[in-house]
Amino acid sequence: MTNNKQQTAVDWLIEQFYNNEGMLTTKKLLKAKEIESRQLQAYAEFCVTCDRNKLPLLDFESWLKLPSKEDSAEAALDDYNRMEEEWEMENYNQMKEEQSE
Repeated sequence: MTNNKQQTAVDWLIEQFYNNEGMLTTKKLLKAKEIESRQLQAYAEFCVTCDRNKLPLLDFESWLKLPSKEDSAEAALDDYNRMEEEWEMENYNQMKEEQSE
């Protein structure tokens, strides 16, 4: 079971609650628990990988937005590095624009 909408288990459970007019089955509650368990384990692996590479950690909500977070900690780390490079490039371009004004 995967959570393709990149939402927390609680968010998914709330969505299910509203979609089912306030009715939740035990099966849905167990699915939310499984989603949470998988997400937390994958996030923990990502944090260990960041620590070993001397990189700052992303908070859980930001980590959820990484496209390859469910593939592996290494793939998520690659996405993280790519995002960091893009952010640095944006800052560089903004600085250049400010200097040219």
